[in-house]
Formats: sequence, structure tokens, C-alpha cells
Amino acid sequence: ANPKITIVEFADFSCPYCENSYAKIRAMSVKYKNDIKIIFRDFPLKSEFSISLAMAGRCAGEQGLFWPLHDKLFQNQNISTDDDIYKLISQVGLDINKFKNCYQNKKYLPQIQKDFTDGEDLGITGTPTWFINGYKIEGDIPLPMWEEIIKKFNY
Repeated sequence: ANPKITIVEFADFSCPYCENSYAKIRAMSVKYKNDIKIIFRDFPLKSEFSISLAMAGRCAGEQGLFWPLHDKLFQNQNISTDDDIYKLISQVGLDINKFKNCYQNKKYLPQIQKDFTDGEDLGITGTPTWFINGYKIEGDIPLPMWEEIIKKFNY
């Protein structure tokens, strides 16, 4: 409810640097679960399919399963079709009909576009870009550095 550290990540599910980062940030969120709040924002930049992947994440979030699909999307970065996405969503327990209705109607496109515009306004040119209690850090952060950052802000 009252995290000591708020981490805002601007990322793209197609980004290999974001893929390298996701396991580290998830590990930090588990280790410091009472002290960290993580906010994921879409910055679809890397591929033509990036907006579709962002949409899949948003539609999974509608069913309370954003983080499980988040992890699956990074673990399966080679996906490039709607059928690939549908196969993944069945693995995380989403209601396929609700998901397809959301996904095919591009329900969250305005929010994804807002994330992207906000990112541009913040000077983001690549992913991942992090804002840790307001401080901007770009790129794939090594795990030891995450530990240092958490300790610095946690005390």
C-alpha cells in the first residue's frame, strides 16, 4: 500500500533488452514485495507486432492475469501472429472469448498510444527505460545494480 520504491518501466514485448530485464525485475518484486511497486508502461517500438503484444498484455490485465502473460510474452519473443498469442493465453488461464473480444476490438489502443506519447514526452528513445522514484535509468540493468538501487532507496 505504501511502497518505498516505485519503479515505472517503459518496455516493448519485442525488445531483447527488455527480455533480459524482465526476470531480474520480477525477482526484485518478489524479494522486496512490501517495498516495491512496479508499473509497466507500453512503449511499442521494436516490431510491427509490438502494438499487438501490448494489446495482449492489456487484455490479459482485464482478467487479472497481466503478469503471467507478461512473463510468457518475454519467454516467447519469437511470436508474430495472433494465433501465437492465442496459444499463449490458453497457457495462463484466460477466458478466450473475453480475451478475443478485447484484443480484436483493440480496446486499449488509446491507453497504449498514451503510454507511448508520455514516453516520448519523457525523452525515451529506447527500451527498457526505468523511472525509479522519478530517476531515469536506461537499458538492461544488471542484477547486482538492481540490488544497489533497491538498497539505496529502501533506507
